[in-house]
Amino acid sequence: MLALSNTPGEIVLERQTLFCKAVEQSAWQFCSLLRAYKPVKQQMKKVGMPIVTIGFPVSLLEGVVELATEKGFQVSYEQDGQIVRIKTHVTALPSGETFDAWKAAIELTGTVKKAPELPLPPPPAPIVEMDANPYARIIARLISFSVANATPLETMQFVVELQNAI
Repeated sequence: MLALSNTPGEIVLERQTLFCKAVEQSAWQFCSLLRAYKPVKQQMKKVGMPIVTIGFPVSLLEGVVELATEKGFQVSYEQDGQIVRIKTHVTALPSGETFDAWKAAIELTGTVKKAPELPLPPPPAPIVEMDANPYARIIARLISFSVANATPLETMQFVVELQNAI
């Protein structure tokens, strides 16, 4: 879960595998005070409201921290560096822009939800001589398995079954 910060004067960045992310007011303050990134607004099913995020590659984090330090902001790290807090001590922007106005101006890009599954026709039955090849049944199962109609969990279970059969 992304770290949310609604504290005026604080930017919270969450370091993930390849990207750093800022959410809601942290994203707004980041874009207004540090660097302008394109925010993304998506309807989050879990929280029942649109959420604005920005993200950038982890490789740029050091430069962001340096910029924040140059501007006189205090930087601290939590959870072994996974959370970066930047205390800006800025409670109002010089432009007078508010978070609500900034968020309202961002176009909603979609809802995070599972896409509907479309039925696919069954694949043609493979023509394999069962006695000629000891792996023929495995190959036949692999050919007939429809990844498009399977959930990720079903796909993983299928791969485990194939590994056990081999």
